[in-house]
Amino acid sequence: MNGLPIVIIAEFRAFPGRETYFAERTRSLMQEMHTHHGILIHSFHQDEKDPSLFLFYEQYASEEALAAHGAKPEVALWRDELPYMAERLSWRRFSMVDYFRTAEPLP
Repeated sequence: MNGLPIVIIAEFRAFPGRETYFAERTRSLMQEMHTHHGILIHSFHQDEKDPSLFLFYEQYASEEALAAHGAKPEVALWRDELPYMAERLSWRRFSMVDYFRTAEPLP
């Protein structure tokens, strides 16, 4: 560990006919996550050519922040519902090596 943020990149494929539900359910969870301490970035993306494919990019301030996020009841409920919405294609964890900040904030 280098003291820099932990990055998670996860890819999911929504089951046929569940794309909209998966997106809405995940966006609802993200609204609740605004109160989770230590989440630096949590972004949710949908593939422009394959609407069933989704990607999460997450950045946590520390190991403790990642663990606390995973232990929240709303995250557990989403995880329990996942087998009915989508399959996880990949989940990868990265340690940040270096970074820079742009002067322009996201819209």
